[in-house]
Amino acid sequence: MRKQPSKTDRQSALLGLLADIRAAVGDPKGKLMQDELVERCRKLHADNELLRAANADTKRIADASWRAESALKKIASIARTVLQ
Repeated sequence: MRKQPSKTDRQSALLGLLADIRAAVGDPKGKLMQDELVERCRKLHADNELLRAANADTKRIADASWRAESALKKIASIARTVLQ
């Protein structure tokens, strides 16, 4: 049976996790205060949501463009057949 980690080990692991989070959000030296760090995380999350929405819109626009192009090709083909 595995021994439970000590309180010191858990605290060290949590400090390491916090350092990793800080580095990931652009604060590797830990200069942001806790409330600023939380706000930075919220802003990054909000920015990510906007980018996801923009990406989805871009995909929808590309799909619509492809469909329109396909429809125009079919119309052109039909027009050529009719005009012959």
